[in-house]
Amino acid sequence: MKKNIFAIPVILLLFAAGVLSADCVIPGGINIRNETGVVIQEIYIAHADTGDWSKNILETKIEHGKLGAIPFDRSAVPRVWDVKAVDAKGKELHWNRLALYNIYDLKLLKDGKTEYIEIKTVT
Repeated sequence: MKKNIFAIPVILLLFAAGVLSADCVIPGGINIRNETGVVIQEIYIAHADTGDWSKNILETKIEHGKLGAIPFDRSAVPRVWDVKAVDAKGKELHWNRLALYNIYDLKLLKDGKTEYIEIKTVT
């Protein structure tokens, strides 16, 4: 029980510092912000440059301009991944060589471009 007492102030402090936001996914997941201009129906990941795609890991479609999330195991090897999204018409969009293990907020843009917020580690 003592551990939970300390967790609440820490979480509130992280919100106040801007590290967490109200739309933050659960630990281990990645926020996906859809700025592609299409509705994303499916998302797949593959080890970079292999084309060996996972099963669809998106549980609910993400409308353009909206936020969704995908599960991701940050202990996964390798560290660099390709991401593929599929729209309602079956058109594929690709983003290559992303260090997903270090990203918690990923904005998918048109033409294979991304913006992201990395997890900061304290050394």
